[in-house]
Amino acid sequence: MRQAIRVVAKAGLRVLDWKTKQRVLEAAASLRRSGRRNGAGGYADYSVGSVDASPKHADPAKLIDRLFRYERALGEEIDFAGKTVLEIGAGPVLGWALVGIARGAACYHVLEPAFNPAVLDRYAAYFRTHRQWIGRVVGEVPPVDELLASGAIRVVRAPAARTGLPEGSVDLVLSNSVLEHVEHVDALVDELDRICGPDALQYHVVDFTDHQGGADPFAHVYGHDPEELRALYRRRGMPINLLRLPELTERLARRFEVEATVLLEDASHPSVRSPEDYWRERFTKEELGIEVAVLKLARRHAG
Repeated sequence: MRQAIRVVAKAGLRVLDWKTKQRVLEAAASLRRSGRRNGAGGYADYSVGSVDASPKHADPAKLIDRLFRYERALGEEIDFAGKTVLEIGAGPVLGWALVGIARGAACYHVLEPAFNPAVLDRYAAYFRTHRQWIGRVVGEVPPVDELLASGAIRVVRAPAARTGLPEGSVDLVLSNSVLEHVEHVDALVDELDRICGPDALQYHVVDFTDHQGGADPFAHVYGHDPEELRALYRRRGMPINLLRLPELTERLARRFEVEATVLLEDASHPSVRSPEDYWRERFTKEELGIEVAVLKLARRHAG
């Protein structure tokens, strides 16, 4: 029944013009935020519901394959062995933590402010399947409850810019479609600089699209003023900073050496060919056409 309601609701949204659709979504987001504040501990409705509502959380095979595809694009395998790992915005089902442990991570920090332990029980079948997939393609990994009890996996319920982790304690940082949602990137960069050890590496997958789907992935970005859009997304409870790759790279480069690998780029979309003045005056069409990129960061060493 719940799935049927979602299908009908999505069909109704498709017939609305863009601005009306955003007002409807804003109202829905406001109701969800109200529900979260009234939920047990403030987390239950958010994290459990997000698994129900999002297909990306439901298929561990896709989650694992996504990591491998990023590695193939980079031309290197991410080294987890013996590392203390931090995954930023790992989501309600622990992100890549089980893969990291199977590859030899010593400790895997899962940063998810809205994490709810009830997810582990409610989605026990998901985690069994997840472990089976990892066992087939990477190596055996203990049950999740054992990993949490031993401290091999540790959940961090904190903002990314204030992790609370010890200075210089992290060897590897990962994120998957997270940096585009960070409103205060400079504060995050400062925190990463604080917690990363001297030889730490970071891999951040960044989605520069409008997150709305559709044939033109920038249709709801390049035809609008960015300040208006940032306020809109913020009110809906899903902030997007709208930084393009050159801007994001510049901010990260304050503290780190940055290597960018573009995974998807298409400058033929109508919104890219005819953007509003703000975008046209600041970026080339090739830069505006970047959909997904992986950023590899390393410490900047003197000499």
